[in-house]
Amino acid sequence: MSLDRLLERAAASPARLLLAGGDNAQLRQVTSRLAAGGIRSAQLVGDGGLNPESHPRHESVASLLRSRAPERVRDAIHALDLAADPLRFALGLAALGEAEAVVAGTGTPTTELIDAARWTLGGPDGDGGLCFAGWLQLGDGRLIAFADCGAGTRLDAAGQRRLGESVAGLHARVAGEAPKVALLPGFRGEENVLIFPDGAAGSLALRIAKQLAGARFLGPLLLGVGGVVGGVAADADEDELVGTAAATVLAAGRAGT
Repeated sequence: MSLDRLLERAAASPARLLLAGGDNAQLRQVTSRLAAGGIRSAQLVGDGGLNPESHPRHESVASLLRSRAPERVRDAIHALDLAADPLRFALGLAALGEAEAVVAGTGTPTTELIDAARWTLGGPDGDGGLCFAGWLQLGDGRLIAFADCGAGTRLDAAGQRRLGESVAGLHARVAGEAPKVALLPGFRGEENVLIFPDGAAGSLALRIAKQLAGARFLGPLLLGVGGVVGGVAADADEDELVGTAAATVLAAGRAGT
């Protein structure tokens, strides 16, 4: 599936997308490209977009942060300062029902994205239950979904099966095709959803595939938080960020995802 086709499909989704964090200049360009592709519900949070401090929901996001983690907030003024951060504010708006999906830009550390997502949207305690999913967009347009456990632990067979079922549903929405799941290391070459037992195996395999196949890397999406949240690799280019945004909108296009 070409990037243009992915954007066309995402344009039909009712999901509202917020982009925040990282390289703001790049995010402004990406927001413009999404609008040109028909995704007019995408909004930038930060310079050139929604200003957290002048937004009518600023105090609501501050209250959310304080209620979810009172030990991290000194007082009401500190809560407002915390809520002024574009990424934290975007995720807070999603938690308040003002958006269905959030994508962080390049330069946003994964640890920072995970922390902000758990703080605002909720999720598993500690490192348990957090996994990552994304897509390789091959040169011929095919989308290959992948997922792994990114918490420094290894999934057993039952965990891989559960993750496979979850990502299969995501792939059906994003790619619009029937998922064929492979629980690695077993792989026959015809599957379009690959489930790795741990983060190290998944990261290594995907980096090799990206280099050898000249593929785009879309994502990852965080699985295990209470909303649809995406990020990109530190070296992601603009096309990969545009594709990640489109995939995230499609992933969030149905209630309860």
